Amino acid sequence: MLLTIPSKGRAAKQVTLHNFKKFAKTMMPVLIVPDAEQRTYRNNNPDVEVVGTPPEIVGISKTREWILTTFAKERKAEFVGMTDDDMDFCYRPDPKAAPLLTITTPEKMMDMLYRMETWLESGFVHVGLSARQGNNNPYKNEQGENGLHEYRDATRMMNFYIYNTAKLATLDVKLGRMDVMEDFDLTLQLLRKGYPNRVLFDYCWNQRGSGALGGCSTYRTAAMQANAARRLAELHPDFVNVTTKKSKVNWKGLEERVDVIVGWRKAYESSGK
Repeated sequence: MLLTIPSKGRAAKQVTLHNFKKFAKTMMPVLIVPDAEQRTYRNNNPDVEVVGTPPEIVGISKTREWILTTFAKERKAEFVGMTDDDMDFCYRPDPKAAPLLTITTPEKMMDMLYRMETWLESGFVHVGLSARQGNNNPYKNEQGENGLHEYRDATRMMNFYIYNTAKLATLDVKLGRMDVMEDFDLTLQLLRKGYPNRVLFDYCWNQRGSGALGGCSTYRTAAMQANAARRLAELHPDFVNVTTKKSKVNWKGLEERVDVIVGWRKAYESSGK
């Protein structure tokens, strides 16, 4: 499995990478950065691999497309993951109880990664890791049992995802066609074609807030966010509703924004599978 961390403007502040260095040394991600920032990133992170995208690749959407296509082929990698650069990771000590603890051992970190890799090996095209926000909300599993469960199928995933790029390349899906929210677009395309994702809920990622200096905050504006929300609704009209949201976490400059409500399960069920 090839793991990557797309990053921009945060050469000296790599929270996700720091956690991998401590707890997953046998599965170190590659830092994927803009071509012009390679030297700065290498100087600040001399013990990890840094790869620059071609100069024409601009923005997170085109970067993720490049990782899942060109870079995956170059590395002959079947399973390719992408994670945000500013995350800690947590786990639920008791699978049936709500409290979460921050991962502090290599065993927990590797178990988190291996579980998702196993699902890809079993046939899933896309898998992901739950966000901490909402992670403790009970839900019904495939058997109709309400409560906390190891994973959830055909649901939202963001910020940490792994794809079977070999299978992805055979499907009629379009990558990089939105400036932002391109991850939601890809998930919806796959769900509508009858390929459910599986998202791990026994573990989760924890982000201190969106919009910190660097990353998408260097170019994502309120207008870009609003246009993306409306575009997503145009592409998936039966499953996406545009709304206005106030952030429960810190989205600097976008505390109130145009966003979407998505019927993930409804999208999958529309495939008839």
